[in-house]
Amino acid sequence: MLNENWQQQICLTFSLLLYNNVRHMTASISAQDQIANFLAEAIPEKILAFKFDASIQKRIEELVYRKKEGTVTPAENEELERYLAYDLLIGLAKARASMYVENS
Repeated sequence: MLNENWQQQICLTFSLLLYNNVRHMTASISAQDQIANFLAEAIPEKILAFKFDASIQKRIEELVYRKKEGTVTPAENEELERYLAYDLLIGLAKARASMYVENS
């Protein structure tokens, strides 16, 4: 699990990326919302239990650190954006899954 400082940094980084890509992200967020609803309804318990494994968490931490330090390459920045999009999708799915579990 990412520690609180890294989670805050990831949230900040995602907010900046979202701010810089609002037009592009609007359609993507809508699609992510639909996918999140589908997954949450189909397999809520598995969605709630999901977390990235330690190697992916470590990679995200490395990329966030490099972004913060200004040493991230364009390819690494794209990789970080993908991880942040996955995190948004999983977060949306977990929120929906939690509602499904509570209401069942």
